Amino acid sequence: MDALPDEILHKIFAELEDQLPLDKWQLYGAQLDHQGSAALRNLCLVCRQFRHIAQPWLYRTIVIEGRIGAKNIGTVLLRTLVENPRLAEQVRAVSLIDCVKLSAQVEILGKDASKAVVRSALKKLDLPPALKRLMQRNIASCGFAALVLAYMPHVQVVDCTMGYHITVLPWLLSASPDAGRPLGFLEHVGREEEYEFSDDEDYVIDYANQLSLEEYQQKGISKGTFANYCFARLTDIRIRAVEKPGRIVGAWTIEPLLLNSKLKILRTFGTAWYGDEITHFVWPEHKNYNLEYFDLMESYVDAEGLRTILTYCPKLRGISIRLPDEDRQTPIAYEVNEDEDEEDCTLNFGDFGDVLRKHGQNLEEFDFNTFFFESYSTWYRNRGPGEGTIGSLRELRSLRHLKVSKEALIGEIEPLSRLSEVLPESIETLHLYCSQMWSTERWVESERELYNQDVYKLLLDDMPNLREIRVERCKTGVDGFAPYGSDSEAAADEDDNVSCFSDDNTESLDKPEYGPEEYIYSKEAEWPAEKHVDGWDVNIADARLYKIRGRPACGFWVITLSRKT
Repeated sequence: MDALPDEILHKIFAELEDQLPLDKWQLYGAQLDHQGSAALRNLCLVCRQFRHIAQPWLYRTIVIEGRIGAKNIGTVLLRTLVENPRLAEQVRAVSLIDCVKLSAQVEILGKDASKAVVRSALKKLDLPPALKRLMQRNIASCGFAALVLAYMPHVQVVDCTMGYHITVLPWLLSASPDAGRPLGFLEHVGREEEYEFSDDEDYVIDYANQLSLEEYQQKGISKGTFANYCFARLTDIRIRAVEKPGRIVGAWTIEPLLLNSKLKILRTFGTAWYGDEITHFVWPEHKNYNLEYFDLMESYVDAEGLRTILTYCPKLRGISIRLPDEDRQTPIAYEVNEDEDEEDCTLNFGDFGDVLRKHGQNLEEFDFNTFFFESYSTWYRNRGPGEGTIGSLRELRSLRHLKVSKEALIGEIEPLSRLSEVLPESIETLHLYCSQMWSTERWVESERELYNQDVYKLLLDDMPNLREIRVERCKTGVDGFAPYGSDSEAAADEDDNVSCFSDDNTESLDKPEYGPEEYIYSKEAEWPAEKHVDGWDVNIADARLYKIRGRPACGFWVITLSRKT
C-alpha cells in the first residue's frame, strides 16, 4: 500500500488538535477531552514522517489548566521548551495555571533538576532586566506560567488561572510592538514572607540590590534572540483571577493587560471594579483604542467601575458583566484606624444608565446580568437590591444587542416607560434576564402577568430592526431562611489533580436550597396563547444556566420570540 501524501496526513492530524473552547471557559477541567492530543503524541512515536507532521499540531494548542497532574505538566513543558525552543513557535493557544508554588512544581524532576531548568530557561531568554528581576521575585510563589509563556512569541489566545497574589503574568502580557514594559506595576509587587529557596543562587532575587531607572524603563531587547516578548499576534486573553471559589481580586492586579495595544478580547473571572480597586490604578489616564470586547464574569462592577472601563477602552464594541452571588467575597478595606472591613458594592441602576448614555455611544452589545447578586445579596450583607432604573438607551444608536433584566431597565411594577420607549431603533435582539429568584406564589399571582404584558406591548410596537426577544424565567423560588451555597468555600478542592474550575460535579458541590415549587407555571403557560402576535414565532425551552465551581446550575424556562422571515 502506497503511503498517504503529506497533504492528506496534515488534514487528518489537524482534526486531533487539542481544543480550547469558548463555551464554559470558566469551567475548564474534566469537561475537556484530550484524547486528540494523546493520539498526536502516539503518532509522533510511529515514524519520522508522522512526527514531522503531528508535532506542530500537538504544540499548536496546549491545555494545562484542569488536567490531572497539571503542576507536573507545567514543569515538564518548561523543560521541553528549554531543550527545543523551536517547538514553542508552533503554539497559537495555551491554557496555563499560575497559582502553583515552586515547591509543588519541583516534585516530578526533583529540586536540583528543577533549579537547573529554571536557570537554563532564564539564561536562554534575552529578557529585559526589569522583567527578569520580576520573574525571579515571583517564581517561588506562582510557578512557571510566565516563564513558559515567554517562549511562545506567536501565541494568539492565552487562558490562565491566577492565584490570589500578584504575579508577573499580567506584566508580561502587557507588552506589544508599540509599547514598552509598564513601570508603575512594579510598585505593587511586594516581597513574600516565605520562600522555598532562600540561598543566593542567581535566579533568587537580591532585594538589597535595587533596579536603576534605566533598567525599569528599558523597552527593547537584543536583536537576533529567539523570543521577542511582544506577542504581536496575541488578541484574546482569558483570566480566571482567583484559584478558589468565593475569592476576588482587585481590578488593578490585571490593569497591565489593558496596556496591550494589540489585544481585542479580554475575559476576566472574579475581579472587583469599584472603590479602592480602581483608584489604585497605576495608569488611570491610559487609553486602549484596540480592545473590542470585555467580559467580566462573577465580578463586582459598580457604575464608577463601568465608567472606568468605558473611558479606559473608548472603542469597546461590546461589554458583558455578570455580578456574583452572596458567596463571593468582597475586597477588604482598611480604614485609618486600621480596622478591617469588607468594602461593599452598591448597585444603582440610574447611575449605570447615566454612564452608558455618556460613555457608551460606540457599544454594539451590552450584557448586564444581576440575577445572583439581587437574589442573594440581602441575606448576609444587609445589601438591598439595585435602586432606580437604567432608563432610556435611545441615544446609543450603535446598540444592536442588549441583555438586561426588565426590572433594571424600566422598573418592576407599573414601569414609567414602555420597553419600546427606552430602546434605540438599532436594537436587533433583546435578552431579558430574570431579575432575581422570587418567592414563587407572589410571582405567579401578579408579577409574571405584568411582565408578559410589557413584552407583549413591545411586540405590538413593532420596532423596525427587532428580530428576537428572549426571556429567562427561573423555574423555582428560594427559601430566604436557607442561605444558598453557604458551603462553597469547603467545596474548593485542594488536590492539584482537580481543577479549581472543573465542571466535574460531586455530590458535595450540588446542594441547592430552593423553596417550594407548587406555584410554578407549566411550560405552556409561560407565554399564553392570547399573547401570541402575528409574524412572531414562540419557542419555550428548558435550560440549566449559570453553573460555576461551588454552585450548581439553576433551572430556567427560556422563552424565545422570533420574527418570522
